[in-house]
Amino acid sequence: MNGLRLSRRAALLSGLGVSAGLVPLLHGGIGRAAGPTKPTRLIIMAVPNGDTNDYLPQGGETGWTAQAMDLSPLKPLEPFRDKILVMAGIGVKNAADTGQATKGTGISGHAILPFLLTGARGKPGPAIPDGWNLSSGHASVDQYVATNLPGAAGLPFPSLVLRTLRASGYGDQPLSYAGPCLDGRTHNAPSMRDDPLALFDDLFGKGLSSSDLQRIRAQKKSILDFTGGQLASIFPQVGTDNKRRIQEHLDGIAALEKQLSAVVDGCSLPPRLAAGKDYVSPLDNANLPAVLRSQMDMVVAAMACDLTRVSTIMCSSSNNNTITYRFLADKDPMFNGVWSESETGGSGNKLFNHHTIAHNQGKLKRLKNALDQWYFEQYAYLLKRLSETMDPDGTPMLDSTLVLYCNLQSTGGGHQTDDLFWVLGGNCNGYLKSGRFLRWASGKQGQSAPTNGILAAIVNAMGCPHVDAFADPAYGGQLSTIVG
Repeated sequence: MNGLRLSRRAALLSGLGVSAGLVPLLHGGIGRAAGPTKPTRLIIMAVPNGDTNDYLPQGGETGWTAQAMDLSPLKPLEPFRDKILVMAGIGVKNAADTGQATKGTGISGHAILPFLLTGARGKPGPAIPDGWNLSSGHASVDQYVATNLPGAAGLPFPSLVLRTLRASGYGDQPLSYAGPCLDGRTHNAPSMRDDPLALFDDLFGKGLSSSDLQRIRAQKKSILDFTGGQLASIFPQVGTDNKRRIQEHLDGIAALEKQLSAVVDGCSLPPRLAAGKDYVSPLDNANLPAVLRSQMDMVVAAMACDLTRVSTIMCSSSNNNTITYRFLADKDPMFNGVWSESETGGSGNKLFNHHTIAHNQGKLKRLKNALDQWYFEQYAYLLKRLSETMDPDGTPMLDSTLVLYCNLQSTGGGHQTDDLFWVLGGNCNGYLKSGRFLRWASGKQGQSAPTNGILAAIVNAMGCPHVDAFADPAYGGQLSTIVG
Protein backbone atom coordinates (compact mmCIF):
# COMPACT_ATOMS: atom_id res chain seq x y z
CA MET A 1 0.00 0.00 0.00
CA ASN A 2 2.70 2.52 0.99
CA GLY A 3 4.81 1.64 -2.07
CA LEU A 4 1.84 2.08 -4.39
CA ARG A 5 0.90 5.36 -2.73
CA LEU A 6 4.48 6.60 -3.14
CA SER A 7 4.65 5.70 -6.83
CA ARG A 8 1.30 7.36 -7.54
CA ARG A 9 2.28 10.54 -5.72
CA ALA A 10 5.62 10.64 -7.54
CA ALA A 11 3.84 10.14 -10.86
CA LEU A 12 1.40 12.94 -10.02
CA LEU A 13 4.24 15.31 -9.20
CA SER A 14 6.07 14.40 -12.38
CA GLY A 15 2.97 15.05 -14.42
CA LEU A 16 2.54 18.40 -12.74
CA GLY A 17 6.12 19.37 -13.48
CA VAL A 18 6.93 19.82 -9.81
CA SER A 19 10.66 20.18 -9.19
CA ALA A 20 12.65 17.12 -8.20
CA GLY A 21 13.57 19.00 -5.05
CA LEU A 22 10.11 18.22 -3.66
CA VAL A 23 10.39 14.48 -4.18
CA PRO A 24 12.37 13.84 -0.93
CA LEU A 25 9.22 14.82 0.96
CA LEU A 26 7.65 11.63 -0.37
CA HIS A 27 10.24 9.36 1.21
CA GLY A 28 10.34 8.14 4.77
CA GLY A 29 6.80 8.53 6.06
CA ILE A 30 4.98 10.26 3.28
CA GLY A 31 1.78 10.46 5.26
CA ARG A 32 3.20 12.45 8.15
CA ALA A 33 2.64 16.16 8.27
CA ALA A 34 6.01 17.88 8.01
CA GLY A 35 7.49 21.31 7.62
CA PRO A 36 9.19 22.34 4.39
CA THR A 37 12.59 20.82 3.72
CA LYS A 38 15.53 22.65 2.20
CA PRO A 39 18.44 21.36 0.15
CA THR A 40 22.13 22.06 0.63
CA ARG A 41 23.94 23.81 -2.20
CA LEU A 42 27.51 24.47 -3.30
CA ILE A 43 28.92 27.41 -5.26
CA ILE A 44 32.62 27.79 -6.07
CA MET A 45 34.18 30.98 -7.45
CA ALA A 46 37.82 30.78 -8.58
CA VAL A 47 40.11 33.75 -9.32
CA PRO A 48 43.76 33.64 -10.48
CA ASN A 49 46.73 35.84 -9.54
CA GLY A 50 46.14 36.12 -5.80
CA ASP A 51 48.18 37.95 -3.17
CA THR A 52 47.88 36.26 0.22
CA ASN A 53 49.99 38.80 2.14
CA ASP A 54 47.77 41.72 1.13
CA TYR A 55 44.59 39.75 1.77
CA LEU A 56 45.42 38.68 5.33
CA PRO A 57 43.14 40.49 7.81
CA GLN A 58 44.42 42.05 10.98
CA GLY A 59 43.30 41.17 14.48
CA GLY A 60 42.57 37.82 16.04
CA GLU A 61 40.59 34.77 15.03
CA THR A 62 37.30 36.63 15.58
CA GLY A 63 36.52 40.28 15.08
CA TRP A 64 39.17 40.69 12.39
CA THR A 65 39.31 43.71 10.08
CA ALA A 66 40.80 44.27 6.65
CA GLN A 67 44.31 45.66 6.51
CA ALA A 68 44.56 49.42 6.83
CA MET A 69 45.79 50.23 3.33
CA ASP A 70 44.62 52.10 0.28
CA LEU A 71 42.09 49.93 -1.59
CA SER A 72 42.38 47.12 0.94
CA PRO A 73 41.26 43.98 -0.98
CA LEU A 74 39.36 42.29 1.86
CA LYS A 75 37.36 45.38 2.89
CA PRO A 76 34.17 44.29 1.02
CA LEU A 77 33.91 41.16 3.18
CA GLU A 78 33.82 42.90 6.56
CA PRO A 79 29.98 43.12 6.61
CA PHE A 80 29.84 39.32 6.23
CA ARG A 81 32.50 38.56 8.85
CA ASP A 82 30.13 36.42 10.96
CA LYS A 83 29.01 34.42 7.92
CA ILE A 84 32.38 33.47 6.47
CA LEU A 85 35.44 31.42 7.34
CA VAL A 86 38.63 33.14 6.17
CA MET A 87 41.55 30.75 5.71
CA ALA A 88 45.18 31.04 4.63
CA GLY A 89 48.00 28.54 4.60
CA ILE A 90 46.37 26.17 2.09
CA GLY A 91 48.57 24.17 -0.28
CA VAL A 92 47.88 22.18 -3.44
CA LYS A 93 50.04 19.30 -2.30
CA ASN A 94 48.76 16.90 -4.96
CA ALA A 95 50.08 19.23 -7.68
CA ALA A 96 53.46 19.64 -6.04
CA ASP A 97 53.85 15.87 -5.69
CA THR A 98 52.79 15.26 -9.31
CA GLY A 99 55.49 17.59 -10.54
CA GLN A 100 58.16 16.16 -8.28
CA ALA A 101 57.41 12.67 -9.51
CA THR A 102 57.38 13.77 -13.16
CA LYS A 103 60.14 16.34 -13.56
CA GLY A 104 61.54 16.82 -10.09
CA THR A 105 59.84 20.20 -9.65
CA GLY A 106 56.45 21.13 -8.24
CA ILE A 107 53.50 22.19 -10.35
CA SER A 108 52.14 25.61 -9.44
CA GLY A 109 50.91 28.86 -10.96
CA HIS A 110 48.89 28.77 -14.13
CA ALA A 111 49.09 24.97 -14.46
CA ILE A 112 47.16 24.44 -11.22
CA LEU A 113 43.56 24.02 -12.43
CA PRO A 114 43.55 20.21 -12.90
CA PHE A 115 44.70 19.90 -9.28
CA LEU A 116 42.98 22.73 -7.40
CA LEU A 117 39.68 21.00 -6.57
CA THR A 118 40.51 17.37 -7.36
CA GLY A 119 42.81 16.37 -4.49
CA ALA A 120 44.70 13.73 -6.50
CA ARG A 121 47.91 13.53 -8.44
CA GLY A 122 47.53 14.26 -12.13
CA LYS A 123 47.27 11.88 -15.05
CA PRO A 124 48.72 12.23 -18.57
CA GLY A 125 46.65 14.65 -20.60
CA PRO A 126 46.71 17.58 -23.02
CA ALA A 127 49.16 20.47 -22.87
CA ILE A 128 48.60 22.94 -20.04
CA PRO A 129 50.71 25.97 -19.03
CA ASP A 130 54.35 25.86 -18.02
CA GLY A 131 55.26 22.91 -20.21
CA TRP A 132 53.12 20.20 -18.60
CA ASN A 133 50.96 17.60 -20.33
CA LEU A 134 48.61 16.61 -17.53
CA SER A 135 44.98 16.42 -16.51
CA SER A 136 43.00 15.56 -13.39
CA GLY A 137 43.36 12.31 -11.49
CA HIS A 138 39.96 12.49 -9.78
CA ALA A 139 36.61 14.26 -10.02
CA SER A 140 36.66 17.83 -8.73
CA VAL A 141 34.73 18.38 -5.52
CA ASP A 142 31.82 20.13 -7.26
CA GLN A 143 31.25 17.25 -9.66
CA TYR A 144 31.70 14.72 -6.88
CA VAL A 145 29.02 16.50 -4.84
CA ALA A 146 26.70 16.82 -7.85
CA THR A 147 26.91 13.05 -8.33
CA ASN A 148 26.55 12.04 -4.69
CA LEU A 149 24.25 14.68 -3.19
CA PRO A 150 21.11 13.04 -1.72
CA GLY A 151 17.86 14.25 -3.25
CA ALA A 152 19.54 15.84 -6.28
CA ALA A 153 18.98 13.02 -8.76
CA GLY A 154 16.79 14.11 -11.63
CA LEU A 155 17.35 17.84 -11.30
CA PRO A 156 17.22 19.60 -14.68
CA PHE A 157 20.87 20.69 -14.30
CA PRO A 158 23.14 18.43 -12.21
CA SER A 159 25.59 21.36 -12.07
CA LEU A 160 26.25 24.71 -13.73
CA VAL A 161 29.85 25.09 -14.90
CA LEU A 162 30.30 28.76 -15.79
CA ARG A 163 33.13 30.96 -17.03
CA THR A 164 33.19 34.74 -17.31
CA LEU A 165 34.21 35.62 -20.88
CA ARG A 166 35.54 33.15 -23.41
CA ALA A 167 39.17 32.42 -22.57
CA SER A 168 41.39 30.79 -25.15
CA GLY A 169 44.86 29.33 -25.49
CA TYR A 170 47.33 29.66 -22.62
CA GLY A 171 45.63 29.00 -19.28
CA ASP A 172 42.34 27.88 -20.75
CA GLN A 173 41.79 24.70 -18.73
CA PRO A 174 38.64 23.58 -16.87
CA LEU A 175 38.03 24.22 -13.19
CA SER A 176 35.58 21.28 -12.98
CA TYR A 177 36.42 17.67 -13.85
CA ALA A 178 34.15 14.63 -14.08
CA GLY A 179 37.09 12.34 -13.35
CA PRO A 180 40.52 11.26 -14.59
CA CYS A 181 41.57 11.83 -18.17
CA LEU A 182 40.32 8.84 -20.19
CA ASP A 183 42.44 8.97 -23.34
CA GLY A 184 45.51 10.96 -22.36
CA ARG A 185 44.59 13.70 -24.83
CA THR A 186 41.44 15.48 -23.60
CA HIS A 187 40.20 16.64 -20.22
CA ASN A 188 37.31 14.62 -18.79
CA ALA A 189 35.33 17.73 -17.95
CA PRO A 190 31.86 19.24 -18.39
CA SER A 191 31.58 21.97 -21.00
CA MET A 192 31.95 25.48 -19.64
CA ARG A 193 29.13 27.96 -20.26
CA ASP A 194 30.26 31.51 -20.99
CA ASP A 195 27.32 33.08 -22.88
CA PRO A 196 24.93 34.60 -20.30
CA LEU A 197 22.11 34.98 -22.82
CA ALA A 198 22.21 31.32 -23.81
CA LEU A 199 22.43 30.34 -20.13
CA PHE A 200 19.33 32.39 -19.29
CA ASP A 201 17.36 30.79 -22.10
CA ASP A 202 18.46 27.29 -21.07
CA LEU A 203 17.56 27.85 -17.43
CA PHE A 204 14.39 29.88 -17.60
CA GLY A 205 13.15 29.84 -21.19
CA LYS A 206 12.66 32.81 -23.43
CA GLY A 207 9.03 33.52 -22.58
CA LEU A 208 8.59 32.65 -18.90
CA SER A 209 7.64 35.59 -16.68
CA SER A 210 6.96 36.08 -12.97
CA SER A 211 3.22 36.01 -13.68
CA ASP A 212 3.72 32.68 -15.46
CA LEU A 213 5.36 31.28 -12.33
CA GLN A 214 2.40 32.36 -10.20
CA ARG A 215 -0.02 30.84 -12.70
CA ILE A 216 1.89 27.54 -12.60
CA ARG A 217 1.79 27.60 -8.82
CA ALA A 218 -1.97 28.21 -8.84
CA GLN A 219 -2.53 25.32 -11.26
CA LYS A 220 -0.49 22.92 -9.19
CA LYS A 221 -2.15 24.02 -5.98
CA SER A 222 -5.61 23.53 -7.47
CA ILE A 223 -4.77 19.95 -8.50
CA LEU A 224 -3.45 19.19 -5.03
CA ASP A 225 -6.62 20.71 -3.56
CA PHE A 226 -8.73 18.53 -5.86
CA THR A 227 -6.84 15.40 -4.80
CA GLY A 228 -7.25 16.27 -1.14
CA GLY A 229 -10.94 17.04 -1.67
CA GLN A 230 -11.55 13.64 -3.22
CA LEU A 231 -9.94 11.88 -0.27
CA ALA A 232 -11.81 14.00 2.27
CA SER A 233 -15.16 13.20 0.62
CA ILE A 234 -14.74 9.46 1.18
CA PHE A 235 -13.38 9.87 4.71
CA PRO A 236 -16.79 9.25 6.46
CA GLN A 237 -17.38 6.09 4.42
CA VAL A 238 -14.36 4.03 5.49
CA GLY A 239 -13.28 2.17 8.57
CA THR A 240 -10.89 3.27 11.31
CA ASP A 241 -7.74 1.84 9.72
CA ASN A 242 -8.46 3.41 6.35
CA LYS A 243 -9.38 6.70 8.02
CA ARG A 244 -5.92 6.76 9.57
CA ARG A 245 -4.32 6.13 6.20
CA ILE A 246 -6.41 8.77 4.46
CA GLN A 247 -5.60 11.31 7.17
CA GLU A 248 -1.90 10.59 6.76
CA HIS A 249 -2.31 11.11 3.05
CA LEU A 250 -4.17 14.39 3.56
CA ASP A 251 -1.46 15.58 5.95
CA GLY A 252 1.13 14.71 3.33
CA ILE A 253 -0.73 16.72 0.68
CA ALA A 254 -0.94 19.69 3.04
CA ALA A 255 2.80 19.53 3.72
CA LEU A 256 3.53 19.18 0.02
CA GLU A 257 1.39 22.21 -0.81
CA LYS A 258 3.17 24.22 1.86
CA GLN A 259 6.56 23.33 0.43
CA LEU A 260 5.40 23.91 -3.14
CA SER A 261 4.20 27.41 -2.21
CA ALA A 262 7.46 28.20 -0.45
CA VAL A 263 9.61 27.03 -3.35
CA VAL A 264 7.64 28.91 -5.98
CA ASP A 265 7.45 32.05 -3.83
CA GLY A 266 11.25 32.09 -3.58
CA CYS A 267 11.69 31.26 -7.26
CA SER A 268 11.77 34.51 -9.21
CA LEU A 269 13.33 35.33 -12.55
CA PRO A 270 16.58 37.32 -12.61
CA PRO A 271 17.02 40.11 -15.16
CA ARG A 272 18.09 39.05 -18.63
CA LEU A 273 20.95 40.99 -20.20
CA ALA A 274 20.11 43.03 -23.28
CA ALA A 275 20.62 41.26 -26.58
CA GLY A 276 23.02 42.45 -29.24
CA LYS A 277 26.09 43.04 -27.06
CA ASP A 278 29.37 41.17 -26.81
CA TYR A 279 29.33 39.19 -23.57
CA VAL A 280 31.97 36.57 -24.39
CA SER A 281 35.07 38.10 -26.04
CA PRO A 282 37.88 38.23 -23.49
CA LEU A 283 39.98 41.11 -24.85
CA ASP A 284 39.24 44.43 -23.16
CA ASN A 285 35.55 43.61 -22.68
CA ALA A 286 33.78 46.37 -20.76
CA ASN A 287 30.79 44.06 -20.19
CA LEU A 288 32.70 41.84 -17.73
CA PRO A 289 30.96 43.33 -14.62
CA ALA A 290 27.53 42.80 -16.15
CA VAL A 291 28.39 39.24 -17.21
CA LEU A 292 29.62 38.18 -13.76
CA ARG A 293 26.67 39.77 -11.94
CA SER A 294 24.24 38.15 -14.37
CA GLN A 295 25.84 34.74 -13.88
CA MET A 296 25.64 35.07 -10.10
CA ASP A 297 22.01 36.20 -10.27
CA MET A 298 21.15 33.23 -12.47
CA VAL A 299 22.92 30.76 -10.18
CA VAL A 300 21.01 32.05 -7.14
CA ALA A 301 17.69 31.99 -9.02
CA ALA A 302 18.32 28.51 -10.42
CA MET A 303 19.05 27.22 -6.93
CA ALA A 304 16.01 28.97 -5.46
CA CYS A 305 13.91 27.31 -8.19
CA ASP A 306 15.70 24.00 -7.47
CA LEU A 307 16.93 23.64 -11.03
CA THR A 308 20.42 22.86 -9.71
CA ARG A 309 22.30 22.66 -6.41
CA VAL A 310 25.93 22.90 -7.57
CA SER A 311 27.74 25.57 -9.57
CA THR A 312 31.26 26.78 -10.33
CA ILE A 313 32.29 30.16 -11.75
CA MET A 314 35.76 30.46 -13.26
CA CYS A 315 36.93 34.10 -13.50
CA SER A 316 38.09 33.63 -16.30
CA SER A 317 41.18 31.43 -16.86
CA SER A 318 44.27 30.41 -14.93
CA ASN A 319 46.11 33.62 -15.86
CA ASN A 320 43.63 36.19 -17.29
CA ASN A 321 46.25 37.53 -19.68
CA THR A 322 43.54 39.08 -21.89
CA ILE A 323 41.21 40.35 -19.15
CA THR A 324 41.39 44.13 -18.69
CA TYR A 325 39.76 46.50 -16.23
CA ARG A 326 39.14 49.89 -17.80
CA PHE A 327 35.83 49.89 -15.92
CA LEU A 328 37.85 50.29 -12.69
CA ALA A 329 39.06 53.75 -13.67
CA ASP A 330 37.02 55.19 -10.81
CA LYS A 331 39.38 53.36 -8.45
CA ASP A 332 42.47 54.47 -10.39
CA PRO A 333 42.57 56.37 -13.70
CA MET A 334 45.64 54.38 -14.78
CA PHE A 335 43.26 51.57 -15.78
CA ASN A 336 42.32 53.65 -18.84
CA GLY A 337 45.75 53.52 -20.45
CA VAL A 338 48.55 51.23 -21.52
CA TRP A 339 51.89 50.66 -19.89
CA SER A 340 55.19 51.61 -21.37
CA GLU A 341 58.18 49.30 -21.43
CA SER A 342 59.65 51.00 -18.36
CA GLU A 343 56.50 50.32 -16.35
CA THR A 344 56.14 46.67 -17.29
CA GLY A 345 59.77 45.66 -17.53
CA GLY A 346 58.91 44.07 -20.88
CA SER A 347 58.97 45.15 -24.49
CA GLY A 348 56.41 47.29 -26.26
CA ASN A 349 53.06 48.48 -24.90
CA LYS A 350 50.55 46.24 -23.13
CA LEU A 351 46.96 46.62 -22.06
CA PHE A 352 46.10 46.60 -18.37
CA ASN A 353 45.49 42.87 -18.19
CA HIS A 354 45.24 40.87 -14.97
CA HIS A 355 48.27 38.71 -15.69
CA THR A 356 50.67 41.60 -16.32
CA ILE A 357 49.42 43.54 -13.30
CA ALA A 358 50.07 40.49 -11.12
CA HIS A 359 53.59 40.08 -12.48
CA ASN A 360 54.33 43.73 -11.75
CA GLN A 361 52.46 44.12 -8.48
CA GLY A 362 55.55 45.60 -6.83
CA LYS A 363 55.41 48.60 -9.16
CA LEU A 364 51.65 48.55 -9.67
CA LYS A 365 50.46 47.70 -6.18
CA ARG A 366 47.54 50.12 -6.22
CA LEU A 367 46.19 48.60 -9.44
CA LYS A 368 46.60 45.07 -8.10
CA ASN A 369 44.77 45.92 -4.88
CA ALA A 370 42.01 47.66 -6.85
CA LEU A 371 41.23 44.68 -9.04
CA ASP A 372 41.55 42.23 -6.13
CA GLN A 373 39.12 44.39 -4.17
CA TRP A 374 36.76 44.29 -7.15
CA TYR A 375 36.75 40.48 -7.20
CA PHE A 376 36.01 40.36 -3.46
CA GLU A 377 33.19 42.85 -4.09
CA GLN A 378 31.68 40.35 -6.54
CA TYR A 379 31.95 37.55 -3.99
CA ALA A 380 30.32 39.83 -1.40
CA TYR A 381 27.49 40.48 -3.87
CA LEU A 382 26.93 36.73 -4.18
CA LEU A 383 26.79 36.38 -0.38
CA LYS A 384 24.32 39.26 -0.24
CA ARG A 385 22.04 37.71 -2.86
CA LEU A 386 22.01 34.41 -0.96
CA SER A 387 21.30 36.26 2.28
CA GLU A 388 18.31 38.03 0.72
CA THR A 389 16.81 34.94 -0.93
CA MET A 390 14.74 32.77 1.39
CA ASP A 391 14.58 28.99 1.63
CA PRO A 392 11.17 27.25 1.98
CA ASP A 393 11.45 27.41 5.80
CA GLY A 394 11.91 31.20 5.72
CA THR A 395 15.66 31.19 6.46
CA PRO A 396 18.25 32.76 4.12
CA MET A 397 19.65 30.45 1.46
CA LEU A 398 23.13 31.32 2.69
CA ASP A 399 22.47 29.28 5.85
CA SER A 400 22.26 26.05 3.86
CA THR A 401 24.77 26.91 1.14
CA LEU A 402 28.55 26.73 0.94
CA VAL A 403 30.18 29.46 -1.16
CA LEU A 404 33.90 28.88 -1.71
CA TYR A 405 36.14 31.67 -2.98
CA CYS A 406 39.47 30.16 -3.98
CA ASN A 407 42.57 31.92 -5.22
CA LEU A 408 44.80 29.97 -7.56
CA GLN A 409 48.09 31.47 -6.36
CA SER A 410 49.47 33.03 -3.21
CA THR A 411 51.32 35.56 -5.40
CA GLY A 412 50.45 36.38 -8.98
CA GLY A 413 54.01 37.00 -10.11
CA GLY A 414 55.67 34.24 -8.11
CA HIS A 415 53.12 31.52 -8.98
CA GLN A 416 53.31 29.95 -5.49
CA THR A 417 50.48 27.66 -4.44
CA ASP A 418 51.65 26.66 -0.97
CA ASP A 419 50.03 29.47 1.04
CA LEU A 420 46.72 30.07 -0.70
CA PHE A 421 43.96 32.31 0.64
CA TRP A 422 40.45 30.84 0.52
CA VAL A 423 37.10 31.97 1.95
CA LEU A 424 34.12 29.74 2.80
CA GLY A 425 30.79 31.54 3.03
CA GLY A 426 27.83 29.93 4.78
CA ASN A 427 28.20 26.85 6.95
CA CYS A 428 25.60 24.28 5.77
CA ASN A 429 23.38 24.59 8.83
CA GLY A 430 26.25 24.84 11.28
CA TYR A 431 28.51 22.09 9.96
CA LEU A 432 31.38 24.52 9.50
CA LYS A 433 32.48 26.96 12.18
CA SER A 434 32.28 30.33 10.47
CA GLY A 435 32.95 33.84 11.78
CA ARG A 436 36.70 33.19 12.08
CA PHE A 437 40.06 33.91 10.49
CA LEU A 438 42.61 31.08 10.44
CA ARG A 439 46.06 32.26 9.42
CA TRP A 440 47.18 28.63 9.14
CA ALA A 441 44.22 26.39 8.31
CA SER A 442 46.24 23.37 9.42
CA GLY A 443 46.41 24.75 12.96
CA LYS A 444 50.21 24.53 12.77
CA GLN A 445 52.29 27.69 12.38
CA GLY A 446 54.02 27.87 9.02
CA GLN A 447 52.54 24.59 7.71
CA SER A 448 50.13 24.66 4.79
CA ALA A 449 47.14 22.32 4.90
CA PRO A 450 46.51 20.21 1.78
CA THR A 451 43.35 21.22 -0.03
CA ASN A 452 42.01 17.70 0.57
CA GLY A 453 41.02 18.49 4.15
CA ILE A 454 38.78 21.35 3.01
CA LEU A 455 37.35 19.34 0.10
CA ALA A 456 36.46 16.45 2.43
CA ALA A 457 34.74 18.87 4.82
CA ILE A 458 32.73 20.30 1.92
CA VAL A 459 31.55 16.83 0.87
CA ASN A 460 30.49 15.98 4.42
CA ALA A 461 28.89 19.38 5.08
CA MET A 462 26.76 19.01 1.96
CA GLY A 463 25.23 15.80 3.33
CA CYS A 464 26.81 13.42 0.84
CA PRO A 465 27.73 9.96 2.14
CA HIS A 466 30.48 10.61 4.68
CA VAL A 467 34.06 10.45 3.45
CA ASP A 468 37.05 10.00 5.73
CA ALA A 469 39.25 11.57 3.06
CA PHE A 470 38.73 13.13 -0.35
CA ALA A 471 40.47 11.66 -3.41
CA ASP A 472 43.81 10.60 -1.87
CA PRO A 473 43.88 9.49 1.80
CA ALA A 474 47.63 10.16 1.88
CA TYR A 475 46.82 13.85 2.27
CA GLY A 476 44.72 13.37 5.38
CA GLY A 477 41.06 13.55 6.22
CA GLN A 478 38.56 16.29 6.93
CA LEU A 479 40.24 19.41 8.33
CA SER A 480 39.26 19.49 12.00
CA THR A 481 40.05 23.18 12.42
CA ILE A 482 37.12 24.30 10.25
CA VAL A 483 34.26 22.07 11.37
CA GLY A 484 31.80 23.13 14.05
